[in-house]
Amino acid sequence: MVEDWGTARERQRRRRRWKWVALVIVAAIAAPIVAAFVLGIVDGYTGQGAPGPAPDRRAHIGYVGMALAVLVAVTVQYRLWRAADEVERGQINIALGLAGIVALSTLPVLSLAAKPLALPNPAMLGWSLSAATLLGTRIVQRIRG
Repeated sequence: MVEDWGTARERQRRRRRWKWVALVIVAAIAAPIVAAFVLGIVDGYTGQGAPGPAPDRRAHIGYVGMALAVLVAVTVQYRLWRAADEVERGQINIALGLAGIVALSTLPVLSLAAKPLALPNPAMLGWSLSAATLLGTRIVQRIRG
């Protein structure tokens, strides 16, 4: 049986997409581990001989891991956007636009409310809301077809 060219192309596109999704999952798991390892090495070189109590560098491991994960996610999202057709590109653009609106509207509000609400890191909360909006929008778009 001869396979249709379009069907084979769609199967290859789907396989490539799932490879990139698997790469994102592995990177999201590995980023905090790599960040902790790198910060441990840096701490070993810079932490000795410093006067006074050593600063708690482990508090920043999550932020470094988040930064690495965001860089990988942006790269993979760009790769997926390049491989998508025009309908899916439009959906991705809508989701990214909505996430941008959430980020631009929540970050100033959270910065102003940081002292009264005793928020330790309002920027991380705002970016987390933006990322959750992006993921939620993409999930709803996928479910609705």
